Amino acid sequence: MGEVAMDGSEMPPQDRGGPDNASMLAEEDVLLEEIEKARLDAVLLLNFVSERKEPSYQEGPGARNGCASWTTEELLAILRRTPAEIHARPKDWAVLLAAIDQLADIARPATVESIRFTRAYVDGGGDVRDDAPGRLSRTRRAKWLKRMYIVLCALGLLAVFGAMLLLHHVFTGRLILQRLTELASAQTTIHLLTAQAFPEVGSKPPEGNSERPSCGSKSPGLSAMQNGVCDRATDLARKRQLTYLQLEVWNRTADRFFLIPNLVFRPSIDRIMSDEAALLYRNLDPSPPGGDATQELQKLVRRLTSDWDRTELRTEAMLAGMSNYGIPTLLGFIGAVIFVFRRLATHLEEWTLDSRERILVWLRPMLGLIFGGLASLIFEPGSSDIGDLKLSLGLLAFVGGYSVQYIFDLLDGFVMRATKADAGRAAPSLIAPSQPSGRSEPDTH
Repeated sequence: MGEVAMDGSEMPPQDRGGPDNASMLAEEDVLLEEIEKARLDAVLLLNFVSERKEPSYQEGPGARNGCASWTTEELLAILRRTPAEIHARPKDWAVLLAAIDQLADIARPATVESIRFTRAYVDGGGDVRDDAPGRLSRTRRAKWLKRMYIVLCALGLLAVFGAMLLLHHVFTGRLILQRLTELASAQTTIHLLTAQAFPEVGSKPPEGNSERPSCGSKSPGLSAMQNGVCDRATDLARKRQLTYLQLEVWNRTADRFFLIPNLVFRPSIDRIMSDEAALLYRNLDPSPPGGDATQELQKLVRRLTSDWDRTELRTEAMLAGMSNYGIPTLLGFIGAVIFVFRRLATHLEEWTLDSRERILVWLRPMLGLIFGGLASLIFEPGSSDIGDLKLSLGLLAFVGGYSVQYIFDLLDGFVMRATKADAGRAAPSLIAPSQPSGRSEPDTH
């Protein structure tokens, strides 16, 4: 007898349970798909654990965590079956789930997804189970991540090279300033010796003219002491000239490290030089022969520019910028890059690489770069040691870049405590005004 509808009539054959059958078929397809996924996960975990030769696995994983007991031979036999055959045998399905749980526990901290992604990153090949259509495949995501690491490695090497150049340049600049200080001290000594050797001219070394013997001419009219003083004075003058020439080369080379500031401020400096040259030209007495004012102004501008390039004030300013901002910024970035690659090595060793690293691979270096640039403002505000490379500052920038997460965690904790303190102080003002304390409510009865 056919099925009867609610109004008592018999239902047509084509309407009998049609939607129910389709729903059951769909549910069965989903179940078979889940069984296939579980089977592939079990194969992956079994191979992973076998390759690592975990002692706990060799002792027998069936006794772990109180799960259903199983053996490797039994699991391999189940894995050879089709999803429909496993679905028809409930015991096989239970053993498969138990094996996955136990193998996943042994494989920790690695997971099924991290093992697949790490293998795609290392081997660069596809997987029997890739992501669903419409999404970027696991292999392509792994390739993109590898390219990001290559780019970050190149930037890190450039940062190391730039930091080494800056450190060498800073060291050379400090050495030049130290040499100028030593030459100034030697000049004082020369003045004292000159006063003793040439009492008739005072502390100024004699110069060649018609009234007194030429210094350094080994004239018979000069004593051995006077010739010695003249030789030392000549040698000192030559050293000062070469040192200031080296200082000029150092300053011009340092300009290349400050390309953007030079592009911004160089026109103003050139304008100031031109104005100063024009002022000097007006004060010249006598005026240049021929009245060639343009050529004379150009000479004055070149001389002022050379004097500007040879001044120690400019060197000290550049040393301060490199030591307090340039080098700490690079060291903070380098520290963050080193942490990223150390984290990558740990992920590859433990097979825990995840596609989220595509975002974190750039986030941490950027934070390290920002922290390194602000390190001098945070740790040494108003430092008076201009031009002195602070090793402590560079070390703090490097360590801060390496552990920038903890630095910002401390900052977050400080802000949260300050916010809670402010909220606690402001809490009474949020309460609606009530009757003054010590006074009772008026009796309305």
